[in-house]
Amino acid sequence: MIRKIFAIDLTPCDIVARERGAHFFPVQAVRELIAGDDVDVLETLVTLVERVAEDNPEAIASNQMNFTRKQHALRRKPARG
Repeated sequence: MIRKIFAIDLTPCDIVARERGAHFFPVQAVRELIAGDDVDVLETLVTLVERVAEDNPEAIASNQMNFTRKQHALRRKPARG
């Protein structure tokens, strides 16, 4: 059996997903695709970068809320090995 660690930079993947009409990049679905019959995915590492595009309270609050939402969504869906 092959053992792998699945690492993903979520920001560019989300950009590509949105360009292709999806709301987000399907981390769990891609992990399951990688974890075929002969592959044991030991860990899934996801980088999530918090960015602030504008220096005003509304943009900062909106960005913080989006970051927190993504963070919770990733934690809610624990990877199954």
